[in-house]
Amino acid sequence: MMEVLIIDWLGAARGLSSVLYGIGASDPTALLGAMVALAIVALAACWLPALRSE
Repeated sequence: MMEVLIIDWLGAARGLSSVLYGIGASDPTALLGAMVALAIVALAACWLPALRSE
């Protein structure tokens, strides 16, 4: 299963390299930043409706 994920990631990185300016497709800082941003959005998407339901 892990091999499939790595192959998908490499394919996506190659496809995104044409739209990324100033960073590499496998730049660890950019990947970490994207993961953190997505985690914050996911937490907000779960947390805000829960607050409204109280």
